[in-house]
Amino acid sequence: RNPSSGVSAVVDGPNGSIYCSVYGQGIYHLDHEGNVIDRPASPVSTEKIYRDSQGKYWLTTRSEVYSYNPVTGVSQQRVKLDGWVVRGFADDGNGNYFISDFSKGLIVYNEASGSIRRSRQYDSTTEQGLVNDWIMDLKMSKNGILWVATTDGMEAIDTRTMNQKPFGWQYQMVGEHCNCLCIRSNGDVVVGTDHGLFTYDKAKKTFVPIDTGGQLSTLKICDIVEDQKGDLWLTTVNGIWQYIDGKPLISHRNRNGIKINGFSTGTGNLLSDNRVAFGTFNGVAIFNPDAVRNAQRNISDVQLSAVIIDGVVQNPMSSTFVVP
Repeated sequence: RNPSSGVSAVVDGPNGSIYCSVYGQGIYHLDHEGNVIDRPASPVSTEKIYRDSQGKYWLTTRSEVYSYNPVTGVSQQRVKLDGWVVRGFADDGNGNYFISDFSKGLIVYNEASGSIRRSRQYDSTTEQGLVNDWIMDLKMSKNGILWVATTDGMEAIDTRTMNQKPFGWQYQMVGEHCNCLCIRSNGDVVVGTDHGLFTYDKAKKTFVPIDTGGQLSTLKICDIVEDQKGDLWLTTVNGIWQYIDGKPLISHRNRNGIKINGFSTGTGNLLSDNRVAFGTFNGVAIFNPDAVRNAQRNISDVQLSAVIIDGVVQNPMSSTFVVP
């Protein structure tokens, strides 16, 4: 558990440790048991740490992006930002980085050349641009498609050509506040919104709701992480939920050792040792999905065996009882 608050990201460190970024307070290095090892140096007002697909680290503040070495604490400014905060950060494994400059659109940074390209909200005169400048999350699929979740819909970009219509459409889910994304191991894309879960139907070429029995229809989904066995772990304003394909949702709000609320948006991560980590307003929640699964107990139907009202024993087989 982090002794501070407002954790913005959790990433792998060496030897089973983790690095956590705390809004405006820098970096914490925690061991496998959650104890603070040290506080690596970082730029003033550091907000978020990112570990790319090659294992390199990056930091963001509200106005800059830095390459970073958490061992030495050395950082180097790479990109200047104009927005409010970085909500999403993704890379293609080839030195190209895609950064959400929240309220100012998308930045594409090439590390080798230092070049920076910016994309802004759709311009009807050029018929180009993003669905929205307010990007909440970015996730890269294995085929090079960048999925972009915004406060007003979804879009997909083929990063190899920067084609904004790789599937024939430019925008979807317009009007829906899309908070977070998960690219599943089978390539499926899952979106968490203020009104439930959606997935991209490749055959229909559209996003469709995932049937969760209506349990998430009024809950803001803050983050989604898929574990090694394919289960989805969701953080919401009403605790952690577990989704197993084709089965009813499981709420862990008051059971199985993960009774935690107050989750930060966009902080979830599957660590290299297969533990699931989420940032909260008060620290870090880390758990082993297998341990949680093994701890679950199926509660049988409750059988009424006795009823006593005002000191008088009643017939428990009755269908109604009068309470004075």
